[in-house]
Amino acid sequence: HSRLTGAGREEERMASKAESLKQSPIFADLSGEELQKVAGATKEKTFPEGGTIFTESMAGQSLFLIRSGNVKISKMLGEGDERTLAILGPGECFGEMAIVDGGPRSASAVVVKKAEVLTLDKKDFQTLCEGNPKLGYKLMTNLTRVMVKRLRGAQDKLNAALEHALRGTPQGGKGGSLDVPLVSGLHASFERQRPPFRRRPRDLEIQAPAVDHAPARHAVAL
Repeated sequence: HSRLTGAGREEERMASKAESLKQSPIFADLSGEELQKVAGATKEKTFPEGGTIFTESMAGQSLFLIRSGNVKISKMLGEGDERTLAILGPGECFGEMAIVDGGPRSASAVVVKKAEVLTLDKKDFQTLCEGNPKLGYKLMTNLTRVMVKRLRGAQDKLNAALEHALRGTPQGGKGGSLDVPLVSGLHASFERQRPPFRRRPRDLEIQAPAVDHAPARHAVAL
């Protein structure tokens, strides 16, 4: 009886994780079976208010999906000059670039309200994709969609900053020179977040879906 109870609890926990994953555009179009496979590769973690999840320049190895609470994403543009990029909440992902390239974090993530998250490590993501090619193709397609939307947003901000510079009117209209660190940060973010080119597996005849031009929810690749 205790074994059945334990199995039932595990099944309920997996169903809850799968439901959380569905809230993110990276996992939203997966089948129930596929969601269960991804859920099985994730881990549950809780961070207290004020806790640091990771800091800028730290080596990145995991994607995070918020189940509850809020997380602030910020970047240092100079000594003592911290800029908040986003405040993320339930259903939103951050750090997904880490499972693609494992590069250093481009910003910091700090908890502003006690957060429960799901994490997916790079090695587990790779194992999942290698063992399930069609699922892997879906996930890479969805990651690319998210990154393309973010690239467009970063390009728009960069264009706006350059336009202000050419007109001689800095952002904010207060006069003075262009915020060079901000523009440099945007350019670095744009360059780093280029979607990786990957050849489609020969055994898959799946047509990549067109990129959705609708406004995206917050998603921060770090």
